Amino acid sequence: MRGFSCGLVIGLIVGVVLAVNAPGTNTKHRKDQTARTVASSAQKSASVAWDLGSSFPRKMPFNGILGPAMVDRLKKISNSSIIIKFHEPKAL
Repeated sequence: MRGFSCGLVIGLIVGVVLAVNAPGTNTKHRKDQTARTVASSAQKSASVAWDLGSSFPRKMPFNGILGPAMVDRLKKISNSSIIIKFHEPKAL
């Protein structure tokens, strides 16, 4: 039990250190990168249409609401250049 506890603590410490030092955790860098991505997608001005086949129904708590929420966020972030159509399970 003692070895398990020590391993758990060491694993948590390593996880926190890696999470803090991970690339992409700098919000300024992330905002600049997002701005460049939006600018380059605006230059291309080509919209992308995808179909999202979900494993969870839209009305299912927790897992089911994540698909439509992601679709809405991507549409807002991309200024409607990424269009994703959400499909219920077994609809495709």
